[in-house]
Amino acid sequence: MAHPRGAADTVGQPERATQNRVIALFRDDLGYHYLGDWTDRDGNSNIEEGLLTAYLTRNAYTPEQISSADAWFLKRARGAGIVEN
Repeated sequence: MAHPRGAADTVGQPERATQNRVIALFRDDLGYHYLGDWTDRDGNSNIEEGLLTAYLTRNAYTPEQISSADAWFLKRARGAGIVEN
């Protein structure tokens, strides 16, 4: 869900600055590939099943292991309320 823009933006500025520092750390120092800000992206999720599956496939996990990992992560994310059912 998109957040309304305007005066309320100032509340999130310190958090955004912290997020930008964390992004820079992972991207510049740890070599991660930053996919961009997906805040307003349709279908945005904390667990991107397609990316997870592609990563596990590239790293020689079996289809059974991949299916199990997808289910494991999704079950825990749903239980924690960070992804929708």
